[in-house]
Amino acid sequence: MDVSKFQIKGEWLELEVKSKKVIGPLKFLVKPLSSDDQLDMADIGRDDKKQFLNTILDLVLDWNLTQNGQKLPCDAENKELYLKYLIPMNLKEKEEEKEKETKEIMADEDLDKPKPARIIPDTVGLSILGFAQDFSNFIKN
Repeated sequence: MDVSKFQIKGEWLELEVKSKKVIGPLKFLVKPLSSDDQLDMADIGRDDKKQFLNTILDLVLDWNLTQNGQKLPCDAENKELYLKYLIPMNLKEKEEEKEKETKEIMADEDLDKPKPARIIPDTVGLSILGFAQDFSNFIKN
């Protein structure tokens, strides 16, 4: 395997949030999590929720956030100020998921039976974490 295709310094993730007030996608340059990083995050997530949140903030290396048309620096101060509010935002449902759910409902003989609710909603923070955990996101073709 040609390791020159590894994007160790990060890869862009584009997300659409479920809000009429957020126009356009959020874009984050995310660094990959190594196996050591993932083990550390598991320990932190179990023991210290605030540190777990800060670890997610550390995964973001850059973004497309602006203020009055000027790009905001992706520094610790701005992450603390803005990213902590973006992390819990729910994502728009992807079109493929909507289509699949619609087909399942139409094929379901018992339409009165309630569908199980998604236990954990897709959020910006979980998407950043999931993206960083999957190293295939950081290998160029």
